[in-house]
Amino acid sequence: MNVLSKTCLIAVQLLLASAHAALATPSPGIVISDHIIGTAANSFFVIRTTTLNAPTYYRYHRRLEFVELSADDGSIVKKCMLRETEYVSDAGIEPETWTQTETQKPACQVSDMLSRRSAGYMAPRSTGPVAFRLTAAGLEAREDKSDGSVTWANVMSAKKIRARAAKTTSIPATEIPWQTGPDSSAVFSLVGNAEDDQPLHEACELDPVPVTSRDHGPAYLRLLCWPGDADADGANFYLTLDIKR
Repeated sequence: MNVLSKTCLIAVQLLLASAHAALATPSPGIVISDHIIGTAANSFFVIRTTTLNAPTYYRYHRRLEFVELSADDGSIVKKCMLRETEYVSDAGIEPETWTQTETQKPACQVSDMLSRRSAGYMAPRSTGPVAFRLTAAGLEAREDKSDGSVTWANVMSAKKIRARAAKTTSIPATEIPWQTGPDSSAVFSLVGNAEDDQPLHEACELDPVPVTSRDHGPAYLRLLCWPGDADADGANFYLTLDIKR
């Protein structure tokens, strides 16, 4: 075989490999993103967007929920569906066209529930000279001293953050459309699960500016824990933190 023939053969093999990779089945991925809208005495409320990327390039789900979370441990207290949409595309049609189907859900009266609980409105919180960072030890706060020195103190351990993250980002197997495992009662955690050995300070970014409500004391710091890969699980969520004004 001459050099030209070998070159052409290699080029064809590379093209076939590339095409095979493009048609490979993607891994499923679930991403949640919380936006805090109010607080009560022992809980807080978020609008949660959940994107469920199925193990196919031609289907995914998106949900919008109103969720109440415990301020004590981050667990889900209650939630109700605001909207659920399924997106499907036909692989054989060019150009690619997505069909959007809305699923009918019971009414979820967010404003009424917030009003009944006397929920406080949210606003960014000025922390003055205090700053925050996420490290291997957990969440740390810095205070600039009057003498010019700076000290960092741990305000929440990495173990506690992982435990809260696992509860906040939990999703039952029954809510995953393509879940076919034998245990329908299983609950998955998108962040902080025991099987994930990546430290949170490497997997997450910290929004350094807390938010709080006028009527309740705790501040809420947001963690951004998703790499931007549709095949990977992840979440953007809040930690409750008691800090002095």
